[in-house]
Amino acid sequence: MTGAQREILQIVREHPHQTAEYIYTVAKKSMPGIALGTVYRNLGKFSESMAIRRIARGDSPDLFDPTTTPHDHMICSKCGMAEDVDLPGLQEYLTKNTQKKIESFELLLYYICSECY
Repeated sequence: MTGAQREILQIVREHPHQTAEYIYTVAKKSMPGIALGTVYRNLGKFSESMAIRRIARGDSPDLFDPTTTPHDHMICSKCGMAEDVDLPGLQEYLTKNTQKKIESFELLLYYICSECY
């Protein structure tokens, strides 16, 4: 693993649910020569290898999460802050109500956080 890769992975672990631009800004402080393309490329590699999780948000930049086990997220519609949410029994509920075996799902709940409310 290269020094840039170690740095990027450490930033994702220390600052979960952040964008590639944010990760680049933090990395630039300790590695002034790092390129934005390096950050994007390595986030892509880490996502593909399941070392981190990519949270696609449609019209907004993707977020990167160090927690790779299945879980869902709540995202503030105003500031974009994301947080993990655990909804026990949801998979069983979906299976029962769709009458289909739900193998996996990704859920993004949008709300207004207490800072923006």
